[in-house]
Amino acid sequence: MDMNRMLDIKDMLFQIVRKWKRIFVWMIVFAILFDGYGAVKSYNDAIHAQQTADQTIDPSSYRESLSADRADAVEKAFDLYKQYNEIYESSKEYCDHAIRMKLDYTAVPTVNFMYQVSNCDNITALYTYIDEEILSDDWLETAVEEMGWEDVPLSYVSELISFSQLDGQDSASQKAFKIKIISTDRESAELLGNLIQEQIEDQDAKIRSAFNGTVLTIAEEQYRISVDADVLTGQQWHTEQMNNSYNTLNSLANNFDDGQRNYYAALIEQSEEDVQEEAAAADEIRINPIHPRSIAFGIFGGAFFACCYYALRYFFSKKLRSISDLEDSIGMTILEKVERKGKKVQHKEWMKMVCTKIKIDVKREGFTSLYLTSSVNLPEIDSLRDLLEEELKVLGCEVAAGGSVISDADSLASLCLADSVVFLEEFDRSFYDDIAKEMEICQKNNISVIGTVVFH
Repeated sequence: MDMNRMLDIKDMLFQIVRKWKRIFVWMIVFAILFDGYGAVKSYNDAIHAQQTADQTIDPSSYRESLSADRADAVEKAFDLYKQYNEIYESSKEYCDHAIRMKLDYTAVPTVNFMYQVSNCDNITALYTYIDEEILSDDWLETAVEEMGWEDVPLSYVSELISFSQLDGQDSASQKAFKIKIISTDRESAELLGNLIQEQIEDQDAKIRSAFNGTVLTIAEEQYRISVDADVLTGQQWHTEQMNNSYNTLNSLANNFDDGQRNYYAALIEQSEEDVQEEAAAADEIRINPIHPRSIAFGIFGGAFFACCYYALRYFFSKKLRSISDLEDSIGMTILEKVERKGKKVQHKEWMKMVCTKIKIDVKREGFTSLYLTSSVNLPEIDSLRDLLEEELKVLGCEVAAGGSVISDADSLASLCLADSVVFLEEFDRSFYDDIAKEMEICQKNNISVIGTVVFH
């Protein structure tokens, strides 16, 4: 019998998709395993970093080789190094992240508010009070949240706001001051300006109380793109400070010999390790149990592994992997495909239809006896066989049924007494070789195979 089976890619993919629940379990298992690996790796990295930090260098070994004057010169240079390094780090931080450093001084988005002040004897004290009390750090924290600048230090935001007294305001009863807001774009400048204006309006009663009835009235609001010399001056000053401190750091050891340079480098390295140890002491080793990247790799790895496993299992399986193989490779007629739902089969309308087809074939071919059997002994197969036998007897057929003709000698003997047979097989449970043996037995004993009912 021809048992050459063709690999059906479409059917293979369909069978893999049918196992989506098992694939999902593999994805969860791999995600847990990969996340565990990530946690262990994170812990080992933290331990290694701590061990590395504990390996401190003792500069005294380098000092011993130097004279007192040469060692003192190195230590003085190191004191200067600490001062200028602090200046350099703070300047670099400011140059890299401050909003004012990102502005184009030739085109600065600017919002100006002019406030008319009534009944105020000391306008300088007034806008100092507004700057320190009304527009305090607490208010500024709320403002930056509304602007979406939560990661920006408050000092970088507060320097975008400036106050100035307008010239020519000599009247004791009528004075004015200006609030200037700059930013990277018009939208953020106007938003910050509106927040300031709302805060001053909300605190009007507090201002009146603090300054004996002083009244603030907004007289003018203006937006423009302006050239800002103050921005340019600040950018130049901070850049020069960073560059000068950097150059000074690099020149401190220029006149040292090799022994002094080694001592100087050891002092610097020790100071850096001290900073790291302080940070490590303040923050114990913490292992994050959740590693999104590892979990993602685990999910995709689990899905890939499961799909490959089921694809190889499909390809090399000796069990019935495709119902179409029964027709294409073995030559059986498929009478019905029964969906598996538990181990018991319920009597349905399709069973009457199948039994009717079987009766018609038996009568048309003139068969006198029919046998129901299978290549496997399974509860669901036994349940289906009993229902078919009962229904066929109701229809008047001479029918008998038995277990697997491959493993049950009595069933094999009963099969040989019949002149027609219907096989009951199950997807991924019946073996191709056993089905082929069934067909050989039928051919040798001239038993006609009416067809097969398949569980899937």
